[in-house]
Amino acid sequence: MNDLTNNMQNGVYALDDTGKVSFVNPAAEQILGYCAEELIGRSMHEIIHSHLPDGTFVPVEACPVYKSLGKGKSYHIEHDWFIHKDGSMIPVEFNAAPLIGHNHIRGSVAVFNNISVRLEMEKKLKSSLIEAELANRAKSDFLANMSHEIRTPMNAILGVGYLALQTELDEKSRGYINKMHQAAKSLLTIINDILDFSKIEAGKLDLEKIPFRLSQVMAGQQQLLMQKSDEKGLKLLIEVDKEVPDALLGDPSRIGQVLTNLTSNAIKFTEQGEVAIQVARVRQSEDEITLLFSVSDQGIGMSTEQQKELFQPFTQVDGSISRKYGGTGLGLSISRQLIEMLGGGITVESQLGEGSTFSFTLPLQLDQRAEGVLEPPFTQAGGEEERSLAGARVLLVEDNQVNQMVAKGLLDLVGVEVDVVEHGVAAIEYLSERADSLPDLVLMDIQMPVMDGYEASRRLRADSRFNNLPIIAMTANAMVQDREMATAAGMNDHIAKPVEPEQLYQVIRRYVVTVDQTKSAALEEPVEDAAVEASLANFVWSTLNYDQGLKQVGGRESLFAMVLNRFITDQSNTIELIEQAIEAEAWSEAIRYAHSLKGVAGTIGAETLQLQAADIESLLVAQDKQAIPLEPLKSALQAVVVEISAALQSEEKDDSVTTSDPAVSAGWIEPLQKLLEQVLLYDTAALDEINVLLPSARGSAIEQPLQKIRQQLEQYDFEKAQQQIEWLIEQAETVNE
Repeated sequence: MNDLTNNMQNGVYALDDTGKVSFVNPAAEQILGYCAEELIGRSMHEIIHSHLPDGTFVPVEACPVYKSLGKGKSYHIEHDWFIHKDGSMIPVEFNAAPLIGHNHIRGSVAVFNNISVRLEMEKKLKSSLIEAELANRAKSDFLANMSHEIRTPMNAILGVGYLALQTELDEKSRGYINKMHQAAKSLLTIINDILDFSKIEAGKLDLEKIPFRLSQVMAGQQQLLMQKSDEKGLKLLIEVDKEVPDALLGDPSRIGQVLTNLTSNAIKFTEQGEVAIQVARVRQSEDEITLLFSVSDQGIGMSTEQQKELFQPFTQVDGSISRKYGGTGLGLSISRQLIEMLGGGITVESQLGEGSTFSFTLPLQLDQRAEGVLEPPFTQAGGEEERSLAGARVLLVEDNQVNQMVAKGLLDLVGVEVDVVEHGVAAIEYLSERADSLPDLVLMDIQMPVMDGYEASRRLRADSRFNNLPIIAMTANAMVQDREMATAAGMNDHIAKPVEPEQLYQVIRRYVVTVDQTKSAALEEPVEDAAVEASLANFVWSTLNYDQGLKQVGGRESLFAMVLNRFITDQSNTIELIEQAIEAEAWSEAIRYAHSLKGVAGTIGAETLQLQAADIESLLVAQDKQAIPLEPLKSALQAVVVEISAALQSEEKDDSVTTSDPAVSAGWIEPLQKLLEQVLLYDTAALDEINVLLPSARGSAIEQPLQKIRQQLEQYDFEKAQQQIEWLIEQAETVNE
């Protein structure tokens, strides 16, 4: 035994049949710090294994080496502790086995080794893994939290690009701006992919479970992807099996996102032929259904090896594909993770050169509450996306006269015939009297006196004459629960206030099938009052976002002037009305006044007033008289009313350069020159600089010109800002010569 163990790196010791040490090899002596003579004939357990590092006593009966002696069994211990001669603890791994001779247990043997180095390496590895995981989580958290910060400047770029394209441009400039706008949209898509992927990694991607219409999701896909397919000469087919119910519960936006990812890829990789989206039923119970979504193309296809690389983040199946077709390599990875989060799974079938089919299953709940609600018309392919709305008939149910004016003005622009009633009871009476000749669609406000939009919709749906009448909710409340309540009341869709003109037209097109096309040719562009246009555009606004307000009325200056005038008439005493309602504890009435103010403030672009009205509306819901500070809202409303009054009374001014003499002092020359340097470089830091200068100009003759320059910089009109600053510098130098 000596010859066998003397050269081993593992420590070995043996016990005789009485449990005393009978043998110790050199490696054991080195590991434990004892020489063999100090151990032979003694109880090994009491010397090296009597307690743990925390002082816990280990009885001899629990020692595997002695158990092996007593029971004749072998034991493997992955991590235990032996005691060194100097009292330090040694981490060990050991095996214990009985020594058997002539069918009797003659003793036991232990083979052990010091695992200190291994444990230290494992500790470092674990620490590194934790650090890497924390770093990865920090990165994901950072990107997930940066969503708003990244999207905000992108939205500004897209918004300014869109506004620029609405102006008169020569062909070359339009081409440049259009390319910039398209590139910005592509960049936003990439940013959204990265942010979604990071949110999924960080566990911050929230899923909804709300009532929705499958037909609306598919119509949205058609509208979104038709242009892409048309540009490549492809046929886009969308087929929903007739056995698939339309009213479901789930997350329509994420389902749409996956379909868009898959279909965009299909269009991207297909040069001719067709791309098809199909939806079929797999199985159905009383309250749940599993659907199979398939996206098929006749494109380049994939080999078996390429398919193995799919669904991996930041991966294209072939580097040449990324160079030729572009993309982040995130779309399929995001799609797979979204589908799995929704409880489904995704598969792919593909053949190189013949095309691919991506399929995913999703379990969804049936929306039992949606019986009798109209399914919107759906065209499989080739639908006229921008068909005229001229001749369509709409009933607008809205109590606020500003909102009436805006909605009617926007609908007049596209030739829609509008009738207006002020509350739910009037709407029911109007429709009952015209049951044989109903309008094409109802735009229904939610919070109204006499009867609100929810109750009116419920009563209309209870009458079979109105089962197929589209009812669209229009409200300043745009949260998930508001959409759920609208759907539960029998409404088909939802438009958030302030209303975006294109969104309004889009929703009406979705539900209005047949209109009088002969009337579209008769539409004339509204004639704008040039004096009103110049007066409002040149006014230096501080309480409302003029461009945003103008956008809400389709860019019509004269209509905007009428809306502003109506705002003063209708809203000047709103705070008094809220105070009276609170005093009388007429809480629903107070909430309605605040809600109405919030909506019209958003319509005219009075963003601060809109937010304060929203805060008061939320506080009113709690019905606590003491916790409703109306003074800030009152001040904000008063400021808006005063400024609108001043704007409507102001005379026409030159939009480019102020012509009155501001009597600029010499002290302004240096800061103005610094500002001019930034403007000449098209540096957006000029806006920060002028915001620093303005407090010093408060109450002086130069305040108005500086306000004008700030407005020009906010609109990225650096040329006009340059002219204004140069003129101010010239005035300062002239006055102080």
